[in-house]
Amino acid sequence: MARKKAVTKRRKTRSKKKAGFLGFKTFMLLVVLAAAAFLYVRSGGTLKELGRLLPPELRLETPAATQGSWEADIFFGDMETDSLIVEKRTLPWSTDPEQRARRLLSELLRGPSGAAVRTTPDSTMLRSVSISSGGIAQADFSGQLSDEHPGGSSSEVLTVYSIVNTLAFNIDGIKKVQILIEGQTIDTLAGHMDCRQPFAPNIKIIK
Repeated sequence: MARKKAVTKRRKTRSKKKAGFLGFKTFMLLVVLAAAAFLYVRSGGTLKELGRLLPPELRLETPAATQGSWEADIFFGDMETDSLIVEKRTLPWSTDPEQRARRLLSELLRGPSGAAVRTTPDSTMLRSVSISSGGIAQADFSGQLSDEHPGGSSSEVLTVYSIVNTLAFNIDGIKKVQILIEGQTIDTLAGHMDCRQPFAPNIKIIK
């Protein structure tokens, strides 16, 4: 009986030592990762870039960070006035603002689901969205946005500000939006608005 107790005691002691060793290894791994992150960022990299270099189990953004949903305001044309109205859309959440921006514009290009008027040709495709550190978003569309635009000054205004407002009023970091066609800046969409510079959001056009 005494021998059995002694064996049990030795096993418990080994388990505690093993647990302590694993805890120490985990602590040292975290220290090394923190030091690597500090040196990487100091040398000009970003935490977002570092996250992409790590194996999936050690990435800075876990799958849980992209779970959930959020309610967004998508702007379409009003059927009775030359104004914009809001349609609420529930979208998957992402911590990446550029990914949220792509989802917003994809919803805009899908068109309204209620009593509203679409503001973009239904054949228009979204090519890319990027957001600079200065708060300027670049929204790049296929050529149909201009080539198949119905024309008219009011229609062009609604197209521009449906894009700008949908981005700026949903993503805090966006101050202005530059509209691109096939990766290039354009003089105008339909001949009435100067599109060479980024647009600030326009609250006055909202009904």
